[in-house]
Amino acid sequence: GIITTADTAGLEIRYGDVKMAHRLIDMIARREGFGDVLAEGSAALAERFGVPELAVTVNRLEVPMHDPRAFSGMAVTYALSPCGAAHMQGDMYGVDIGQNTAPELGIEPGDRFDSSEDKGRMAARNQAWRNLYNALTLCQFQDVGVERLLAAMNSVTGWNLEADELMTLGKRIVTLKRMLNMRRGLTRANDCLPALLLKPLVDGGTEGTVPDMKALLSGAYAEYGWDPETGKPTPQTLKELNLTFAADA
Repeated sequence: GIITTADTAGLEIRYGDVKMAHRLIDMIARREGFGDVLAEGSAALAERFGVPELAVTVNRLEVPMHDPRAFSGMAVTYALSPCGAAHMQGDMYGVDIGQNTAPELGIEPGDRFDSSEDKGRMAARNQAWRNLYNALTLCQFQDVGVERLLAAMNSVTGWNLEADELMTLGKRIVTLKRMLNMRRGLTRANDCLPALLLKPLVDGGTEGTVPDMKALLSGAYAEYGWDPETGKPTPQTLKELNLTFAADA
């Protein structure tokens, strides 16, 4: 294998060894021995052993269990997430099986393998909706729906928001995070998935399918009002979202 006992100070690490997994977790927390190496994350681990292509990460954050080859909308969620591959940035895996839909916002179930621009647009709306959810510290597993969330927000704030304004708020959150990341050096080139997730599986329910990143991202950029060449929010978008102060990013 790539990692040997010479690298782990004699530890025999085998897939499925629960006791060893528990031991490694403790070593990672204490940064002891090989745990100090693992504590840097899988991207750093793969680089250390000369196989960066084996790290299944987006912007160095590990991809969770929701495979974009099974739910194409998650490709947008991961690629455009401001914090790397995080399923809390969007739950298209649930939407496409009829869970946590928001028809008032144009978030409805569809073909989970669809990689069209329209799917990219919907995934962007889902991401904006969930960013608003996160900002309100709500749990996505107990989805209250648009109507009740809108009523609660208006009751607490004294505002008189309409449903479409919730989407505007969500897009404002996502776009502001986008500008902050670009100020720190991220570019459109970072809007991608690791190569392993763009390799089709040879069997199972997702056999032969991979997300069409070009079409999906094209739709997402259009939905957000971001320049498709640079990935930056356009001046008009910043004006509409009251984010002109971030234009120098």
